[in-house]
Amino acid sequence: MMHAAKLFNEKPKDGIAYLQRVGALASDSGSEMTMQLAQFLRETPTINKKLLGEFIAKPSNLEVLQAYIQQFDFSGRRLDEALRSLLGTFRLPGESQQIERIVEAFSATYFASGPADIANKDAAFILSYAIIMLNTDQHSPQVKSRMKIEHFARNLRNVNDGQDFRSGFLADVYNAIRDREIVFPEEHEGEAGFEFAWREVLAGDSLVGPWASTRGITAEYDRCLLAETWPRLLLALARILTHFNSDQTLRLALSGLHALVASAAHYGLSTCVNEAMCLLAGMTGLTNSALHADLSSPQVLCKSYNRYLLLDPESPTSALGIVAEGFTGAEQLAKLQEQEEASVQLTQAAL
Repeated sequence: MMHAAKLFNEKPKDGIAYLQRVGALASDSGSEMTMQLAQFLRETPTINKKLLGEFIAKPSNLEVLQAYIQQFDFSGRRLDEALRSLLGTFRLPGESQQIERIVEAFSATYFASGPADIANKDAAFILSYAIIMLNTDQHSPQVKSRMKIEHFARNLRNVNDGQDFRSGFLADVYNAIRDREIVFPEEHEGEAGFEFAWREVLAGDSLVGPWASTRGITAEYDRCLLAETWPRLLLALARILTHFNSDQTLRLALSGLHALVASAAHYGLSTCVNEAMCLLAGMTGLTNSALHADLSSPQVLCKSYNRYLLLDPESPTSALGIVAEGFTGAEQLAKLQEQEEASVQLTQAAL
């Protein structure tokens, strides 16, 4: 299914045609094919989540959208919990009509599960839309004044089949969204994105189905896994190299960095390689402009009493004296200077 997902990500029609050609989808456009396609979209992890949201939100794919949502079990779940589980599987499109189409299909399926606090599917639709808006209000950095529970409840008066929602119910919904953002796939980095990715890993066992089979070729997932995890791996290694002094710890971190760069190069993840090189350049001072100025001038590699140093060829004596004083103390300085002509071997090395 990896190849089918790749084709789908490039052009959905090509991915669907390939699945039909290999017999994974029914050849006709009936309900069987719609359900099989929805199952493929739901259970294939490498499908582009942004493309998936746009695909199922198209008017021509309404039946696929409905079949996709019907794969979720919303029984016994509060509306915000059910909505969170759905929106965690694809990225919500940006157009209002597409969002409305998704929310409408969700509301119908959710109400069919028999929720206790929702009077009809219209109430489920209005509350779902309100939750999406509340999520943006509570977690968008552009919003300076956050909505309070009183305002949230006021906006939802008389929408539950002419009645108000139970106050405790709305308070639970509000607090859940305020305390934990609904994270859309491929939209967040940092802590929120990591928490979402980790929840996906923990929930993976529940999604195992016929589309999860790789026919024994599990290595095909390696590139996808590395592409998703290398930024956090590189960040962890960078922190170790920056803050730790133990030789053993630093040696292990450098070995890990070497393995990460080698793996990234093998799978063609050039961004990872470039970021790792920039990290090393910054830590070793190669990006320091002062170092560039020093390297641009001729220098000489010198050896004195088994000590090596770089000298300015214009004044090696003074430079040697300064370094020698720092290493051996003032008492040895005079002796070193007296024996300089005999003991100092200069090897011209243009660096």
